[in-house]
Amino acid sequence: MDDSPAVHQEMLTTSEEQSQPNPVGCNKYRRLLLVVFSLSIFSLALGLGVYSHLQKTADPWTSQWKSAAPPCLSPACVRASEHFSTAMDPFSRPCDYFLFACGTGGSSTSDKRHRVKGIHSEDFGELDKKREMRIRRETDVQGNSTGGLVKFPDRKDALLKTVREILEDPEEGVSMSAAERKAKKYFKTCMDAESPEKVGSKPFLELLQQLGGWAVSDGWNQTDFNTTLALLMSQYSTFPFFSVYVGSDPDEEQTASDRLYIQIDEPHFQFPIDWNSKTQKSKASTRTLAPAINWHACLQATFQPLPISKSDLILVHNLPYIIQMSQTINKWQDQHGMMGFGSLNTYMIFNLLHTLIPALDSRFFQTMRNFSIATGDTQREMPRWLRCIQQTERGFDILLSHALRERHTQNEAEELIHDVYSSLKKKLTDLIWRDDRSSAFILRKIKSLNPRLSTKTNNLSHAELNRLYAEVVLSEEDFFSNYLQMLVLEQRSRIRLLSHGTQTDGLSITPFVSGNDIIIPVGMFVSPFFHSSYPRALNYATLGSLMAKDLLHLLLPDIHTRANNPESVSMCIWSHYVSVTKDPGRVGTFSLSLFEQQEVWVQYSALQVALDAYKMSLARHPEDSSLSGLSYIHLFLSSFTKVTCDADPYREFMPFEPSFLVTVLCSNSRFCPTPLTCVNKSQRYPPEMCQSRTLH
Repeated sequence: MDDSPAVHQEMLTTSEEQSQPNPVGCNKYRRLLLVVFSLSIFSLALGLGVYSHLQKTADPWTSQWKSAAPPCLSPACVRASEHFSTAMDPFSRPCDYFLFACGTGGSSTSDKRHRVKGIHSEDFGELDKKREMRIRRETDVQGNSTGGLVKFPDRKDALLKTVREILEDPEEGVSMSAAERKAKKYFKTCMDAESPEKVGSKPFLELLQQLGGWAVSDGWNQTDFNTTLALLMSQYSTFPFFSVYVGSDPDEEQTASDRLYIQIDEPHFQFPIDWNSKTQKSKASTRTLAPAINWHACLQATFQPLPISKSDLILVHNLPYIIQMSQTINKWQDQHGMMGFGSLNTYMIFNLLHTLIPALDSRFFQTMRNFSIATGDTQREMPRWLRCIQQTERGFDILLSHALRERHTQNEAEELIHDVYSSLKKKLTDLIWRDDRSSAFILRKIKSLNPRLSTKTNNLSHAELNRLYAEVVLSEEDFFSNYLQMLVLEQRSRIRLLSHGTQTDGLSITPFVSGNDIIIPVGMFVSPFFHSSYPRALNYATLGSLMAKDLLHLLLPDIHTRANNPESVSMCIWSHYVSVTKDPGRVGTFSLSLFEQQEVWVQYSALQVALDAYKMSLARHPEDSSLSGLSYIHLFLSSFTKVTCDADPYREFMPFEPSFLVTVLCSNSRFCPTPLTCVNKSQRYPPEMCQSRTLH
């Protein structure tokens, strides 16, 4: 029967056999799964490795611009954070930011009307309303019209404040050089206003007797006024009839030797003369056209112990004045005899008095102040601390430059200079030149120059500084004698400049060319513009951008005549500005002067150069800190806008606020988290984004 147990058992067995997997097929399937799984694991590992490598080598902006960087908590950073706030974030309110005004320190509306060409008065009303609304919102949030933020000071003021802190610091035992103690002692006695009041005019009258008397009082026992003139010039830095200084000839192409000349010009203490001393000058060796002055004897005394030959070339400025001055002296001597000598003596003594007034009691100073006001001087009276700093710098210029470098410039300063100049050279290489000759000349010049932090004199050791000021012996109370020693030190600086051909940067805040070097003064590297503990985004955006502007103005003063970029870039930026500040379709005709075109290009190029330099720094050291919870790019762009608003002397020549340059830069979202565009504006940015070259 079909349903017998045997048949049923057979059917069950057959069914079970069919349900069992095939061993051969199962193994193949397992091997395939293993291969797929292994490939997946390998691909995942490879992907993670590649991703990790790309993360390490990627542009730091991509990973850092959207999140806040670790905060900098150094004392310098805490002070610097007062300049910034999250309300300055350019990406939070882009519609406000591209019209960001520089606040109460910015230009007035009337000034804007004067500076901006091509926009009608009714358009300014619209801009003013927008700025007013933005300022009102910030006032509501932060309590005042400046947003509660501390302004960047004037760069010169910041340097003077730093020098004052150095001079007023208490002595630090053996770590301080003897030369620095002398500089601090001089400043201290200068600041003592009571000391000159106690002695009155006695020191000056005693000095007159040493010089041979005064024709007005006890008579003059010197009949050769050239002898007295040489003494005043050499020992008391007083030049009654003409001024003497050392400098290069601007008409000569600067070479490695950078030759310096003795230069003669009209005196500082005189009525104005309509004469351009920079362009109208002569070269002379005999000085035969002004024989009343014993030129060789006076110059020999001024620059002793250096030998001054009668054949040495002297640069003479305002030769007509020099000739007339000599003729007047001869006329007085011929017509008035001894009385004429007395008049010349009186004039020289009055000039000496003018030199020594800072060391005399307040009666002399007030008399001179009243005279200045009567002759039309409307400047405010200089505070005593500032006068004392300037005097200290006249005598201790090398020491102060050395102290600034020792305290405020470390390796970070050298790196910033290197990065900014490297970025600048790349920027200029990509310019579109009007002719090959201009291109070759400028690029050869730029490549041959070597940017250097300060001058060679700042590399002196403490022992060398002490020897330099070894003969200076200062009094604790007698400021008059200290002042006379300062005048001698000032004269030695002239001699050193003529003999060594290198000048100290002193209290300078702008770069200058010396031979084949671009001297970057140490005075630029003071807070709040720079500090070794600052986030590099702050250092590069503030001092880096200011340095780039200074270098562009120094090296390329006439770039608009040599390259096409200033015109094309500036007009592109200007057209965007007009398009976003006026209704669509109302752009109309407008123009910028050549000067404005160049300045817009300089400002925008400096922003690009500083940003590129910062990226070089991040490539070497990917980690950076930040302030006020801002990311790298936020802090960089905010710093650029803030420092340009507060402390850039060239901002007044711009046809719009500097924040708009950030708007143009951020039109390319590659550099910013988002483009600074305004949804209610028709911003028509071409693909090139007004960039004269693409930053990588």
